[in-house]
Amino acid sequence: MLAVGLGDGVAHARAQPGDRGADEVPEAPAEPASSGALEPASSGAPAPASSGAPAPASSGAPASTSSGASEDPFGDVTGEARDEEPLPVSNQRFAGRRAWGLGSMILAAGYQGFALPGEGALGLLALQLPTFDMAFFLRSRHAIEVSVPVVNIALTPLFGALIGVPLFVWRTDVFYNFNVGERRTRFVAGPGLGFSVGGASGAFQLGLRIPAELGLEVLSTSKGVSFRMLLRPFFEVYALTGSQVESTGAVYGGGALLGLGVMGYKVRR
Repeated sequence: MLAVGLGDGVAHARAQPGDRGADEVPEAPAEPASSGALEPASSGAPAPASSGAPAPASSGAPASTSSGASEDPFGDVTGEARDEEPLPVSNQRFAGRRAWGLGSMILAAGYQGFALPGEGALGLLALQLPTFDMAFFLRSRHAIEVSVPVVNIALTPLFGALIGVPLFVWRTDVFYNFNVGERRTRFVAGPGLGFSVGGASGAFQLGLRIPAELGLEVLSTSKGVSFRMLLRPFFEVYALTGSQVESTGAVYGGGALLGLGVMGYKVRR
């Protein structure tokens, strides 16, 4: 920073010789009494005039000018003054890393088909009510996601009671989400693996599922909440056994569900 003179007020307060009146004669100073000690001889050099401002100490470096150059804390001189501002609050809040999350595929609908042994193909519309979803993030920022259709599982026995057939089913799918992207809108893509078990009067079912997920995820500014639109196609193989099963064998099926979901995340700053 340029030094600011502090002697302006002192200079204006001092009386200047030119301000005295023309007829005013300065009084001769009183001669001091002699103390008997020898006084040092005058060198004859006139005393420098006082400017009223303290002279800056010489540091050996050229004086800075008002050209806008500024010196940073590391000694580098830049051509113009730096004006570094902190990151916007939105960027600061968006920084962070998701650790885990909980959420749900709120509603999904699609098509599901089967190839029954001895019966031929069977297709029907599929409706998936809210699921319970969990996500666990790895160091690579990929995620392992688990999805369980808890509402459909809970309603299956009630549906069986309505038709007079005791029914039970459980299904779980696990996905590996590559979590593509760095911005608020990201791609959800990855394969999966799942299983299902079920039972009815005199029949038992054990199935292997090969699902996948593909879609978009929009994160909030804090990364704490996201909204998702996902397509989840799947292929599955069932093994049917039991006294009430006319022909045992594998049941092949597949389909796809398109749905909307929401997730909440624990974010580490």
